[in-house]
Amino acid sequence: MKRNLPKKTRLIALGLTSLTAVAVLGGCSGSGAEDSQTPNASDASNAPQIANAAQAEQPVQTEPLKIIRRSLGNRENGTDNQKVLDIIEQQSGIKLEAEVIPRDVYPDKINLLLASGEKFDFIEGQLVNWTTLKDKGSLMPLNDLIDQYGPNIKTYMKDALEVMKDKDGVIWGIPRQESFPTGYAPTIRKDWLDALGMEMPHTMTEFEAYMDAVKKTDLNKNGKQDEIPLLHSWNLNGLIQIFQPYFMGHESTRYLNGDQVIPAVSAPGYKEMLTTFRNWYAKGYILKDFATINSNQIKDLVLADRVGAYSGWFNSMVGNQITLNETNPNVSYDPLPPFEDAPATGTPAWGSNPKYSSTLLIPSTSKNAAFLIKYLDWTLASPENVMLTWNGIEGENWKWVDKSKNTFTLLENASERYSGYYNLADFFDPAIWPTYIPADYDKAGKIEYKMRDIYKDYKFVEPFDAAIPFTLTGTPAENLTGDGATKIAESQIQYIIGAIDESGWDKAVKDYMEIEGDLLTEVWTKQYQEFIGAK
Repeated sequence: MKRNLPKKTRLIALGLTSLTAVAVLGGCSGSGAEDSQTPNASDASNAPQIANAAQAEQPVQTEPLKIIRRSLGNRENGTDNQKVLDIIEQQSGIKLEAEVIPRDVYPDKINLLLASGEKFDFIEGQLVNWTTLKDKGSLMPLNDLIDQYGPNIKTYMKDALEVMKDKDGVIWGIPRQESFPTGYAPTIRKDWLDALGMEMPHTMTEFEAYMDAVKKTDLNKNGKQDEIPLLHSWNLNGLIQIFQPYFMGHESTRYLNGDQVIPAVSAPGYKEMLTTFRNWYAKGYILKDFATINSNQIKDLVLADRVGAYSGWFNSMVGNQITLNETNPNVSYDPLPPFEDAPATGTPAWGSNPKYSSTLLIPSTSKNAAFLIKYLDWTLASPENVMLTWNGIEGENWKWVDKSKNTFTLLENASERYSGYYNLADFFDPAIWPTYIPADYDKAGKIEYKMRDIYKDYKFVEPFDAAIPFTLTGTPAENLTGDGATKIAESQIQYIIGAIDESGWDKAVKDYMEIEGDLLTEVWTKQYQEFIGAK
């Protein structure tokens, strides 16, 4: 993934929950005094009416679920999509149809659909801010629907559902469980490390010594000193997200300072982190255009055999490594251990996605919400259902490795034919979700499998605020323009490249706090304390 996925989130009253559910189901959920009465079993004349009433209470699907999906890995063009859908509909008894939106315009398209009042049934929660949509009245509360139609959801997602609740206990979405949340970690060119006669770094001092050696050595043997000691993804965020736990204890745009939630830029350790990046920039350890580099440029630099370490999602270099191995079988990007010499403000750990995050939201205009919950619950009813929706048809797309251990492997080219197009849960709990064992043909899978086995023994830290539904709506900070955030982001770059000195950075932080940081601290702290108190 990753991430980021939008990881940081910014009330319809609890009493509306059951009312909304009743409206959605067209009166199918029981309510009123008559429903609470137990009929007299000996009154035979009552039986037909009772049977008819029970039958009337069952919702009837009159149109397919309308699923608005983002484009991901070209999965919408899988040649087996319709074949898999036919089996899903036959086995689940629920009709579905999907519309695919390009990822980069997905949030805007969803907002447009919601504003127009168009009827649809599914929003991918990873790409939108669910608290903002909830505050606008655009989402449906799910407590009653899950109680009625989601026994498997309640079984497997009991703890995970907490991240989708507001302080009043209203559930506003279905959570995702990451398959491997502990993945925001650097990798290092092990063959270059060996060529330099150096051991795997376990401290920041050792890592900087490696970067210095890479900078001064023609390791790719092209007659130039063009090696890049450290490349990273997501512009500056690709450094911050990876190294912030080392300097600050966790990764987030917020920081828990005692019982106060403050902007991370004003927190202990943040300036030390930026100062480290400033030193790396001055010594040429990171690129001059580190703040603007894109994914295609990153790939080109790696395949040009110039990159000594990478800061990003753990498996980002796997495909590039396989390509480089075609001409140099020794190339290997290996996991870098957490650094043991963290400052007092930090911890020896890498960053992580939260274990649980938003993955599925139901718009308040949905007419099929009951069937969406029923479909999700059917998916979680068995590993076979999970596998059908996630990987396709047994024997054609995948096969069991050891069914008793809930392990499987994909058949060759299977993911090109079908890849999770009709799975809406993304709930990778091994209690229900089978574990993938890569086949011999899957070179990338085998490398990743080995890396995961190493990373699982490393320390990772989640953001402290991942489950807290922060919102600015209805608060004194509601009308902030974001000018302060823009200015402080610019000041970060200026400080790293040396355009402003330490006093200039200190002034930028002071100005930011006066513009919006102090107000955000007040709002975030209040909401944090309310949320923690409610729990």
